[in-house]
Amino acid sequence: MRIDIESFDDPRLADYRALRDRELVGEDGRSGTFIGEGLLVIERMLALPGATRSILAAERRLAEIDALLAHHGQPEIPVFITPDRRVEALTGFQMHRGAIASGDRRVLQGRSLHEIAPASGSALVLAADGVGDRDNIGAIFRDSAAFGASGVLVGQHCHDPLYRKSIRSSMGYTLSVPFLHCVLPSTLNLLRRDHGYSVLGTVCRPGAQPLPTIKRSERMVVVVGNEFRGISPEVEAVCDQLAFIPMQAGIDSLNVSVAGAVALFHLAHGNGTLAGKIPARTA
Repeated sequence: MRIDIESFDDPRLADYRALRDRELVGEDGRSGTFIGEGLLVIERMLALPGATRSILAAERRLAEIDALLAHHGQPEIPVFITPDRRVEALTGFQMHRGAIASGDRRVLQGRSLHEIAPASGSALVLAADGVGDRDNIGAIFRDSAAFGASGVLVGQHCHDPLYRKSIRSSMGYTLSVPFLHCVLPSTLNLLRRDHGYSVLGTVCRPGAQPLPTIKRSERMVVVVGNEFRGISPEVEAVCDQLAFIPMQAGIDSLNVSVAGAVALFHLAHGNGTLAGKIPARTA
């Protein structure tokens, strides 16, 4: 439903006003909304019933947005149209992709632990311990989608997976891979004690096992840690195994999202779950 915008004072634009400053406030400052940027992310939002509140777009993107709305059977969603320069003045950042959308966080939050870590059957879960960079938190969701993780446990002090730039870095997969904010040590203990999960911590120091020697268990959690400090002592204490990725001499670590991808690939591939899959595009 196209709506041409004549004034920034229009109350219907409240979700988009001064996003750069408002996003710094954090989740409590966003009144239960999140912002998706670009047509790919908007398409993933539209695939979730009830997730998309409205769309703000430049005129040049209208035909593509109309096609997405028709495809997903949601023509009633408001589409606010305004020139690029006015969008940037309203939001506070350059909008190279020509379209952003406001979403409802309630559709994506409030999931149960069993949705992320099933109590029976085979499961591979990624857990993030203190991953503070917005791009890294987004990238580990993309890793999780690529290698079949059932979900992501988001520990304390992690960046918000529904921050605009985190969603963009994930290619929209923070919207489709289920996640749960939790106190990681107690949640991992519960999964080990009650549901038979083994917990593998990834580290960068001697004394751990080389990743290629690790065998996949039926239900497994892979923990990646903070970009500088690694896994916290409290989380490490509940890990069943610690593993490192063998590298050339003089290279002491990988980016956390790269390390997570390597670990998930090894465990998914080693268990045969990726056998025969058609390669996906890389961007």
